[in-house]
Amino acid sequence: MNRRNIIAIYGIISFVSVCLFLIILFPNDKIKNHIVYNFEKTFPGYTLEAGRARPALLLALRLSDIKINRAGEKELEADYAKIGYPILSLFSPDRQFLIKVGAYDGTLKGKIKLTENKTNKGTSAEFNISHISIKDFPMIKKASKGNLAGFLNGKINYDSAKPSEQAIANLQLADCEFPLSLSKIDLGKIIFSEISLEAALTMQNLSLKKCILKGKQLNGEISGVISIKEPVMQSELNLSVTVQPQNDFLKNMPSGLIFGNLSGKNGFSFKVIGTIEKPDVSMAGSTAPSPQPSPARGEGFFSPP
Repeated sequence: MNRRNIIAIYGIISFVSVCLFLIILFPNDKIKNHIVYNFEKTFPGYTLEAGRARPALLLALRLSDIKINRAGEKELEADYAKIGYPILSLFSPDRQFLIKVGAYDGTLKGKIKLTENKTNKGTSAEFNISHISIKDFPMIKKASKGNLAGFLNGKINYDSAKPSEQAIANLQLADCEFPLSLSKIDLGKIIFSEISLEAALTMQNLSLKKCILKGKQLNGEISGVISIKEPVMQSELNLSVTVQPQNDFLKNMPSGLIFGNLSGKNGFSFKVIGTIEKPDVSMAGSTAPSPQPSPARGEGFFSPP
């Protein structure tokens, strides 16, 4: 065995030994407590719980069994979160972090950039969402009474320096389904093959620029504004909805619920008002050819049959 091979073997052994000592001697509790402290300081009113904290390659930290709560209610759960520090950031005036989160059968990957200088201070971030199941997402589960399912994909960009549209989302929801009931009339399970959403968050308003629904039973489009309130379930809705029922939907509709031909090119329109917890339908200015039952106030759209 030549000298070069011996040096290589000793180098590998040394590297593995250092890694083992780092794992064994890693100050798990101190690091975890430091992260929890800074998180709760940055986001007042929220609490963070986490399992073990372990080092990961390269220059990264991995947290497991993460729970984020607010006012005693669960807001988010994640199987793990990996936070990395790019080597190139060592030579940059800005601090950057790479994030990977595993939650709800999918992943969220992205980066966060912290700019701190005399002329410019702020935070920017971009995230890619892949195959996240919304069925058990706490806020969605509560709003839909556990009846809304589907898989979320897309991108989210955030820039605190922008006075308007600080966060922009381009999302796609695949295989979305939920049982629909209006005025205690069972309309069956509605399935959308794809829902495409373009939205922007400005201060306390979530603007739905475009939301296109595609399915065998219904096609449609939604736009409008959601005014974010505390608690979130009290957020106010002001949405315009256009629906194009397809033949598969109309032929299974109870007699007398809707009259006339609504499967035309333009469909019919109505407004959704109220709150997330208690949505209501307003037919004022509706393009529907005849009156239709609307959900009783507070009944909502996701009531199980």
